[in-house]
Amino acid sequence: MITRIKRYTLYFVLNIGVLLCLCAFINNIEFDSYHISNQTTNNESFVTLSSTSSDEEMSYTDYLSKYSSNGANIAHQEFIAADVITSSNPIVSVEDSYGYGNKTVKLENKQTAEFNLNVSQAGLYEIYIDYYFYDSSINDVEANFKINGEHPYYESRQVLFKADWVPVTKEFEIDRYGNEIIPSSNKEFKWYKYTNNQGILNDGSRLFSGTLKGYFDKGDNTFSLQVLNGNIYIGAITLSKEKEISDYVNNNAKDKDNN
Repeated sequence: MITRIKRYTLYFVLNIGVLLCLCAFINNIEFDSYHISNQTTNNESFVTLSSTSSDEEMSYTDYLSKYSSNGANIAHQEFIAADVITSSNPIVSVEDSYGYGNKTVKLENKQTAEFNLNVSQAGLYEIYIDYYFYDSSINDVEANFKINGEHPYYESRQVLFKADWVPVTKEFEIDRYGNEIIPSSNKEFKWYKYTNNQGILNDGSRLFSGTLKGYFDKGDNTFSLQVLNGNIYIGAITLSKEKEISDYVNNNAKDKDNN
Protein backbone atom coordinates (compact mmCIF):
# COMPACT_ATOMS: atom_id res chain seq x y z
CA MET A 1 0.00 0.00 0.00
CA ILE A 2 2.81 2.40 0.97
CA THR A 3 4.76 1.49 -2.16
CA ARG A 4 1.71 2.26 -4.33
CA ILE A 5 1.30 5.68 -2.68
CA LYS A 6 4.98 6.48 -3.21
CA ARG A 7 4.64 5.49 -6.87
CA TYR A 8 1.62 7.71 -7.41
CA THR A 9 3.35 10.59 -5.60
CA LEU A 10 6.46 10.22 -7.76
CA TYR A 11 4.28 10.10 -10.88
CA PHE A 12 2.46 13.26 -9.81
CA VAL A 13 5.70 15.10 -9.06
CA LEU A 14 7.18 14.12 -12.42
CA ASN A 15 4.06 15.38 -14.25
CA ILE A 16 4.22 18.69 -12.39
CA GLY A 17 7.89 19.03 -13.29
CA VAL A 18 7.21 18.36 -16.96
CA LEU A 19 4.40 20.92 -16.99
CA LEU A 20 6.59 23.57 -15.36
CA CYS A 21 9.40 22.97 -17.85
CA LEU A 22 6.93 23.17 -20.74
CA CYS A 23 5.47 26.46 -19.44
CA ALA A 24 8.91 27.97 -19.03
CA PHE A 25 9.83 26.93 -22.59
CA ILE A 26 6.69 28.48 -24.04
CA ASN A 27 7.19 31.74 -22.10
CA ASN A 28 10.76 31.95 -23.36
CA ILE A 29 9.59 31.58 -26.97
CA GLU A 30 6.92 34.27 -26.50
CA PHE A 31 9.46 36.64 -24.93
CA ASP A 32 11.92 36.15 -27.79
CA SER A 33 9.15 36.65 -30.36
CA TYR A 34 8.02 39.85 -28.63
CA HIS A 35 11.58 41.11 -28.36
CA ILE A 36 12.25 40.51 -32.05
CA SER A 37 8.89 42.02 -33.07
CA ASN A 38 9.40 45.04 -30.86
CA GLN A 39 12.91 45.57 -32.14
CA THR A 40 11.69 45.35 -35.73
CA THR A 41 8.90 47.83 -35.02
CA ASN A 42 11.31 50.24 -33.39
CA ASN A 43 13.69 49.97 -36.32
CA GLU A 44 10.86 50.59 -38.77
CA SER A 45 9.71 53.57 -36.70
CA PHE A 46 13.23 54.92 -36.72
CA VAL A 47 13.44 54.58 -40.48
CA THR A 48 10.05 56.25 -40.90
CA LEU A 49 10.92 59.12 -38.57
CA SER A 50 14.30 59.60 -40.20
CA SER A 51 12.70 59.66 -43.64
CA THR A 52 10.04 62.12 -42.47
CA SER A 53 12.60 64.37 -40.83
CA SER A 54 14.71 64.53 -43.98
CA ASP A 55 11.66 65.45 -46.06
CA GLU A 56 10.35 68.17 -43.73
CA GLU A 57 10.03 71.62 -45.26
CA MET A 58 12.03 74.50 -43.89
CA SER A 59 10.30 76.87 -41.50
CA TYR A 60 9.93 80.52 -42.45
CA THR A 61 12.29 81.52 -39.64
CA ASP A 62 15.00 79.17 -40.91
CA TYR A 63 14.38 80.33 -44.48
CA LEU A 64 14.94 83.97 -43.54
CA SER A 65 18.07 82.98 -41.64
CA LYS A 66 19.38 81.06 -44.66
CA TYR A 67 19.02 84.06 -46.97
CA SER A 68 19.70 86.80 -44.43
CA SER A 69 22.80 87.95 -46.31
CA ASN A 70 21.06 87.86 -49.72
CA GLY A 71 18.66 90.77 -49.35
CA ALA A 72 17.63 92.47 -52.59
CA ASN A 73 19.25 95.82 -53.36
CA ILE A 74 16.82 97.13 -55.97
CA ALA A 75 13.84 99.14 -54.71
CA HIS A 76 11.16 97.06 -56.40
CA GLN A 77 10.21 95.31 -59.61
CA GLU A 78 6.59 95.17 -60.78
CA PHE A 79 5.10 92.50 -63.04
CA ILE A 80 1.65 93.09 -64.56
CA ALA A 81 -0.09 89.75 -64.04
CA ALA A 82 -1.83 89.67 -67.43
CA ASP A 83 1.50 90.23 -69.20
CA VAL A 84 3.50 87.51 -67.44
CA ILE A 85 0.92 84.77 -66.94
CA THR A 86 1.82 81.42 -68.51
CA SER A 87 -1.27 79.41 -67.49
CA SER A 88 -4.67 79.49 -69.17
CA ASN A 89 -6.56 81.51 -66.56
CA PRO A 90 -9.07 84.08 -67.87
CA ILE A 91 -7.71 87.55 -68.66
CA VAL A 92 -10.10 90.34 -67.64
CA SER A 93 -10.35 93.44 -69.82
CA VAL A 94 -9.37 96.87 -68.56
CA GLU A 95 -13.04 97.92 -68.62
CA ASP A 96 -14.08 95.03 -66.38
CA SER A 97 -11.16 95.25 -63.93
CA TYR A 98 -12.86 97.60 -61.47
CA GLY A 99 -10.76 100.64 -62.28
CA TYR A 100 -7.36 98.98 -61.94
CA GLY A 101 -6.02 100.58 -65.13
CA ASN A 102 -4.65 97.36 -66.66
CA LYS A 103 -5.91 93.98 -67.69
CA THR A 104 -6.10 91.57 -64.75
CA VAL A 105 -6.17 87.82 -64.13
CA LYS A 106 -9.27 86.10 -62.76
CA LEU A 107 -8.42 83.43 -60.21
CA GLU A 108 -11.35 81.34 -59.02
CA ASN A 109 -11.75 78.91 -56.15
CA LYS A 110 -9.34 75.89 -56.36
CA GLN A 111 -7.59 77.29 -59.46
CA THR A 112 -3.85 77.80 -59.93
CA ALA A 113 -2.18 80.55 -61.93
CA GLU A 114 1.47 80.50 -63.02
CA PHE A 115 3.55 83.55 -63.83
CA ASN A 116 7.00 83.99 -65.32
CA LEU A 117 8.96 86.64 -63.42
CA ASN A 118 12.15 87.79 -65.08
CA VAL A 119 14.05 89.15 -62.10
CA SER A 120 16.86 91.60 -62.76
CA GLN A 121 18.84 90.73 -59.63
CA ALA A 122 18.93 87.62 -57.46
CA GLY A 123 17.96 88.13 -53.84
CA LEU A 124 15.44 87.84 -51.02
CA TYR A 125 12.38 89.95 -51.82
CA GLU A 126 9.18 90.93 -50.11
CA ILE A 127 6.27 89.64 -52.19
CA TYR A 128 3.25 91.87 -52.83
CA ILE A 129 0.20 91.04 -54.94
CA ASP A 130 -2.42 93.56 -56.05
CA TYR A 131 -5.80 91.88 -55.54
CA TYR A 132 -9.52 92.57 -55.65
CA PHE A 133 -12.37 90.55 -54.10
CA TYR A 134 -15.18 90.10 -56.59
CA ASP A 135 -17.60 88.04 -54.51
CA SER A 136 -19.55 88.82 -51.33
CA SER A 137 -17.91 86.24 -49.05
CA ILE A 138 -16.97 87.59 -45.62
CA ASN A 139 -14.01 85.23 -45.31
CA ASP A 140 -10.40 85.96 -46.12
CA VAL A 141 -9.20 84.32 -49.33
CA GLU A 142 -6.84 81.43 -48.58
CA ALA A 143 -4.09 80.45 -51.00
CA ASN A 144 -0.65 78.91 -51.29
CA PHE A 145 2.30 79.71 -53.51
CA LYS A 146 5.39 78.12 -55.02
CA ILE A 147 8.63 79.55 -56.35
CA ASN A 148 10.18 77.58 -59.20
CA GLY A 149 7.92 74.61 -58.56
CA GLU A 150 8.45 74.25 -54.81
CA HIS A 151 7.00 75.61 -51.61
CA PRO A 152 9.96 77.63 -50.28
CA TYR A 153 8.93 77.03 -46.67
CA TYR A 154 6.09 75.47 -44.71
CA GLU A 155 4.16 78.73 -44.20
CA SER A 156 3.86 79.23 -47.97
CA ARG A 157 1.27 76.45 -47.94
CA GLN A 158 -1.31 78.76 -46.37
CA VAL A 159 -1.39 82.49 -47.00
CA LEU A 160 -4.24 84.95 -46.61
CA PHE A 161 -5.56 87.83 -48.68
CA LYS A 162 -7.30 90.01 -46.13
CA ALA A 163 -10.00 92.64 -46.53
CA ASP A 164 -10.65 95.96 -44.80
CA TRP A 165 -13.99 96.48 -43.09
CA VAL A 166 -15.85 99.77 -42.92
CA PRO A 167 -18.55 100.55 -40.28
CA VAL A 168 -21.95 101.23 -41.82
CA THR A 169 -22.27 104.30 -39.59
CA LYS A 170 -20.04 106.44 -37.41
CA GLU A 171 -22.79 106.88 -34.85
CA PHE A 172 -23.03 104.43 -31.97
CA GLU A 173 -26.44 103.43 -30.66
CA ILE A 174 -26.93 103.07 -26.91
CA ASP A 175 -28.43 99.96 -25.35
CA ARG A 176 -30.78 100.03 -22.33
CA TYR A 177 -27.82 99.83 -19.96
CA GLY A 178 -26.19 102.92 -21.43
CA ASN A 179 -23.47 101.05 -23.30
CA GLU A 180 -22.49 101.86 -26.87
CA ILE A 181 -23.40 99.24 -29.46
CA ILE A 182 -20.67 98.60 -32.02
CA PRO A 183 -22.17 99.12 -35.50
CA SER A 184 -21.96 96.40 -38.13
CA SER A 185 -19.30 96.66 -40.86
CA ASN A 186 -19.19 95.99 -44.57
CA LYS A 187 -16.36 94.43 -46.50
CA GLU A 188 -14.54 97.06 -48.52
CA PHE A 189 -14.40 96.22 -52.21
CA LYS A 190 -11.36 97.98 -53.62
CA TRP A 191 -7.95 97.20 -55.05
CA TYR A 192 -5.50 96.23 -52.31
CA LYS A 193 -2.32 97.48 -53.95
CA TYR A 194 1.39 97.63 -53.25
CA THR A 195 1.40 101.35 -53.98
CA ASN A 196 -1.12 101.85 -51.14
CA ASN A 197 0.97 99.82 -48.66
CA GLN A 198 -1.39 96.90 -49.16
CA GLY A 199 -1.36 93.84 -51.41
CA ILE A 200 0.17 91.94 -48.50
CA LEU A 201 0.73 88.19 -48.60
CA ASN A 202 -0.24 87.36 -45.02
CA ASP A 203 1.04 84.36 -43.10
CA GLY A 204 -1.91 82.00 -42.55
CA SER A 205 -0.67 81.03 -39.08
CA ARG A 206 -0.66 84.71 -38.10
CA LEU A 207 2.72 84.34 -36.42
CA PHE A 208 4.53 86.78 -38.74
CA SER A 209 3.57 90.37 -39.47
CA GLY A 210 3.98 92.06 -42.81
CA THR A 211 4.14 90.42 -46.20
CA LEU A 212 5.99 87.14 -46.73
CA LYS A 213 9.33 86.99 -48.53
CA GLY A 214 10.90 84.74 -51.13
CA TYR A 215 14.29 84.22 -52.74
CA PHE A 216 14.35 84.62 -56.53
CA ASP A 217 17.19 83.81 -58.91
CA LYS A 218 18.39 86.26 -61.52
CA GLY A 219 16.48 85.73 -64.75
CA ASP A 220 13.33 83.71 -65.28
CA ASN A 221 11.47 82.41 -62.23
CA THR A 222 8.14 80.60 -62.03
CA PHE A 223 5.74 81.94 -59.43
CA SER A 224 2.53 79.94 -58.98
CA LEU A 225 -0.45 80.89 -56.86
CA GLN A 226 -3.29 78.51 -55.98
CA VAL A 227 -6.52 79.74 -54.39
CA LEU A 228 -7.75 77.32 -51.74
CA ASN A 229 -10.89 79.20 -50.77
CA GLY A 230 -12.39 82.25 -52.46
CA ASN A 231 -12.23 84.26 -55.69
CA ILE A 232 -9.97 87.19 -56.58
CA TYR A 233 -8.60 89.29 -59.42
CA ILE A 234 -4.82 89.62 -59.61
CA GLY A 235 -3.45 92.90 -60.93
CA ALA A 236 0.30 92.78 -60.42
CA ILE A 237 3.05 91.00 -58.54
CA THR A 238 5.69 93.23 -56.99
CA LEU A 239 9.04 92.11 -55.62
CA SER A 240 10.52 94.66 -53.26
CA LYS A 241 13.47 95.03 -50.98
CA GLU A 242 12.54 95.36 -47.33
CA LYS A 243 10.68 98.62 -46.86
CA GLU A 244 11.99 101.30 -44.55
CA ILE A 245 9.73 103.20 -42.17
CA SER A 246 10.23 106.32 -44.29
CA ASP A 247 8.74 104.49 -47.29
CA TYR A 248 5.48 103.92 -45.41
CA VAL A 249 5.39 107.53 -44.19
CA ASN A 250 5.90 108.93 -47.69
CA ASN A 251 3.31 106.63 -49.23
CA ASN A 252 0.76 107.46 -46.56
CA ALA A 253 1.34 111.16 -47.18
CA LYS A 254 0.72 110.62 -50.91
CA ASP A 255 -2.50 108.75 -50.14
CA LYS A 256 -3.75 111.66 -48.03
CA ASP A 257 -2.91 114.14 -50.79
CA ASN A 258 -4.77 112.01 -53.33
CA ASN A 259 -7.80 111.89 -51.08
